[in-house]
Amino acid sequence: RGSRCFNLESSVRWFASFSRLSLNAEVRSVARRTNPRLAAVVVGGGRGIGLGMARTLIENTSNRVAVVTREPSSPQCSGLQALQAKAGSRLIVLSGDPTDETSLRQVALSLTTLQDEHDWTFRLLFNSSGMLHKQERKKGPEKSLQDFTGDWLIESIQANTLAHVLPAKVLLPLFEKYKSLQKGLMKQDKDNYCPPVLASITGRVGSIEDNQLGGWYSYRMAKAATNMAIKCMSIELARKNIAVLSLHPGTVATDLSAPFQKNVKPEKLFTVDYSCHRLLSICDEASMADNGR
Repeated sequence: RGSRCFNLESSVRWFASFSRLSLNAEVRSVARRTNPRLAAVVVGGGRGIGLGMARTLIENTSNRVAVVTREPSSPQCSGLQALQAKAGSRLIVLSGDPTDETSLRQVALSLTTLQDEHDWTFRLLFNSSGMLHKQERKKGPEKSLQDFTGDWLIESIQANTLAHVLPAKVLLPLFEKYKSLQKGLMKQDKDNYCPPVLASITGRVGSIEDNQLGGWYSYRMAKAATNMAIKCMSIELARKNIAVLSLHPGTVATDLSAPFQKNVKPEKLFTVDYSCHRLLSICDEASMADNGR
């Protein structure tokens, strides 16, 4: 609840409404995508949706992109390594742990250097951090209460909640340069004002009202906590003219969903490319009216 949800019906509505998008939304999207001085940070960009978003930004905008991931040189990040080789100086990859504030402070220092010395201006912080299972440890979402353990709950909250709140806390000051450039427009033309955007991948699985199946205790609890954190941030950051978005991409064909894809109807299993194009459109068209949604 409160998330942007992608399913077949909502996708059809999105396409049907595209021709009726306001000029203001189009202006915001073009302004964000075509400026080569603007930059985006993708936290959790080593693979899956995060990597897909980094690729979508590189291929569909003129922006620069900084990807933050724990082990960028690992075999699991081979896709990111290939993208970096292709994108050249437009893509910077940084090693950082989204659950460790000290690690994130080092990331922030590196990004500030890019901002000050290389004229990067950050306009988007996109966070796709998340963990549903650990295949190597044969750990996954609980099927019943008897499967629940405190250790797995703590691990789930660290990966799915803390990994969204700490990067927001540490990296949001990077938006100050962008906000100063937009300050005049905010006063003159609020409809076309392009706020900096903090976007987090969350999910309907964290909705209390929508839960009709039960199970998955730790993952549901962690996602519910993330939804509440995003709501709190949207209230606080509205006073600073920062748009905070809660995004649900639907079921996307990634390693995270791989063990459960057999139970998903083909028309409801989205490719990474499809999902990231839709997610980026939401971020690029966002105004302060979208804050907290």
